[in-house]
Amino acid sequence: MELTYRRQRSHFWARFLKKLIPALLLVYLIDVNARHFRDIVGELNAWWGTARTRMEMGEMAAALDAEYASTNRYPDPEAFRDFVRHWVRPKSPHDPYYDRWHEPYRYRVEGSYYEIASCGPDRACGTADDVRRQGGFATIQTPPP
Repeated sequence: MELTYRRQRSHFWARFLKKLIPALLLVYLIDVNARHFRDIVGELNAWWGTARTRMEMGEMAAALDAEYASTNRYPDPEAFRDFVRHWVRPKSPHDPYYDRWHEPYRYRVEGSYYEIASCGPDRACGTADDVRRQGGFATIQTPPP
C-alpha cells in the first residue's frame, strides 16, 4: 500500500527524530562525562606532579648533603642551577632544575640549613599546594651521651 505524500513526510520525520534524539542525548552525556573526567585527570596530574617533585627534591637533598659532607658548605644559590644539572640525573632528557610544572626550583641556604621549594601545580608561590624540602646537617640531631 502506497503512503500519501503527507504520511511519507511524517514517516521520514518520525524515523529521523527517532535517531536524532538518542544521538543528541549521547552527545550531551559524553560532554558532561568529559568535563568530569577532565577534572579527575587534572587532580591526578597535580597529585602525580607533586609526588614526582617530592622525589626529585629528595635526590637534590641527597646531592646537597653529599656536597656538604665533602666541602663543609652548601652550594651558593647562584650556583644551584649548575650544581643540580651536574649532580642530579645529568643524562636525563628532563632538566632537573625545573619542576613538573616547568618552573625552576627555589633554593635558599643559611649556614648549614637549606630549603628547596616548588610553587606547585598552580605555579603561584605562597599557596597551600607549594612543595618544600628543608634540610641540612644542623637538622640532624646527635644522640644524647
